Amino acid sequence: MRHFFSDWCFDPLTIRGEAFETYVKAYRAPGAIRGAMEDYRANASDVAQDNADASVKIACPVMSLWGRDFKLVGEMFDMPRVWAEMASDLVTHAIPECGHLPHEEKPEEINRLLIDFLAGWKG
Repeated sequence: MRHFFSDWCFDPLTIRGEAFETYVKAYRAPGAIRGAMEDYRANASDVAQDNADASVKIACPVMSLWGRDFKLVGEMFDMPRVWAEMASDLVTHAIPECGHLPHEEKPEEINRLLIDFLAGWKG
């Protein structure tokens, strides 16, 4: 678990103490790892669904957040361009000095962005 967080967080010490133990407890629960891996197993059907409706953009407002310094996303892909292909009403934020877990690494910034984004929501 420590290796996972140290590789996926900009600051390897972001998740420690009680927060770390909460993750350990959650992943030790029966079926937790299998459930987490189902996301990866579903990749082929997920891509097929995306391809089937690739010409239809998401109509509602969309906010995309990602860790700018996470190599597998922020450094490999032009995320605003990727999301612009899927949504017409789009706001994007690359969170600096952040890896795969922006909500853990920059909770105040993420909460501020969410509150600002949802402030005008009429749904």
